[in-house]
Amino acid sequence: MTWRILVCCDGTPADRPLMALESCRAFLSLRLADADAMTAEVNAAGWRVREEDGAHLCPACLRAILAA
Repeated sequence: MTWRILVCCDGTPADRPLMALESCRAFLSLRLADADAMTAEVNAAGWRVREEDGAHLCPACLRAILAA
């Protein structure tokens, strides 16, 4: 049996003003592993955790924040 973890983006229109939805619907599927391996996979996929509030942000939301 293989377990998978889904990381959902916590981005909102405040992060990405042109987003048509109330919240970002992006997600990343990861195989279950130790915390360090999962963190490395999330970072390699371009996702980041915002330090201020611990929000997980997908690459599209990150690009919008950096462009603002």
